[in-house]
Amino acid sequence: MKHISFSLSDKKEYKKAVKKSIAKSHRSQLIQIFTSQTNKRKIKTLLQKINKDFPSALVIGTTTAGEISHAKMYDNSTIISLTIFKETQEFISLHSHNEKHFIEKLSPDFFDSNVVYASDAGMPGVSDPGAILVSYCIKNGLEYDILPGANAVLSAFVASGFVKTQMLFLGFLDHKGSSRNAGLLKALYSGYTTVL
Repeated sequence: MKHISFSLSDKKEYKKAVKKSIAKSHRSQLIQIFTSQTNKRKIKTLLQKINKDFPSALVIGTTTAGEISHAKMYDNSTIISLTIFKETQEFISLHSHNEKHFIEKLSPDFFDSNVVYASDAGMPGVSDPGAILVSYCIKNGLEYDILPGANAVLSAFVASGFVKTQMLFLGFLDHKGSSRNAGLLKALYSGYTTVL
């Protein structure tokens, strides 16, 4: 697996990454975009450029208050992260509909090689599948690392401007019925800043 991270403004690194992507177009590729840009039109333009220059890559990303690359914080910039996987690497779909069944059939030797669990919809384990996988690793004494990604809960809390540092996250409410109303009442009277 090859991994390259660079600032979008670094034209030399960008061209180098495009060349590597083209040369390895037969392999699975992942582009992660971390940008402080919030203008939807500019983000759409950026995505069109990335999709044109990296046609073999799956593209995911987040908008943030700042970007981190090579252990440095960058404000008002866009960081691109290109990962080119080996031909032998296998991709397995793990989602809320199959997670429990997948874990039941899992054995610890599955982790003899490097395993990466990534999400295209937020931070794995926070209102997104992944918590059962982490629990499995803990129960079986398997080492793992967490690389935090986009997190809508913390973004909503920080963007709220509320000064209280205590926050309650209730996750997703039921779609309808009395249990949804009960969840809303729980949030309303919790005594904490609450994110749903």
